[in-house]
Amino acid sequence: MIYEVDLVNPKTSEEMTITIVAGRVPYGACRFEFVQNRAREQEEIPDGFMPIGCGVREVRLC
Repeated sequence: MIYEVDLVNPKTSEEMTITIVAGRVPYGACRFEFVQNRAREQEEIPDGFMPIGCGVREVRLC
């Protein structure tokens, strides 16, 4: 699955969006937390940025 994750730099208020590839969310897991953790593990989040609460969207390819 491909997801977009919204990020913010709390010092400058700069916002950005990254795209990551993560597996299916396990049954009963919080989708937002699961995808944000995968982004951290893959080191996709730039220094100084942090995920925005519910800023996770699944990208559907046509």
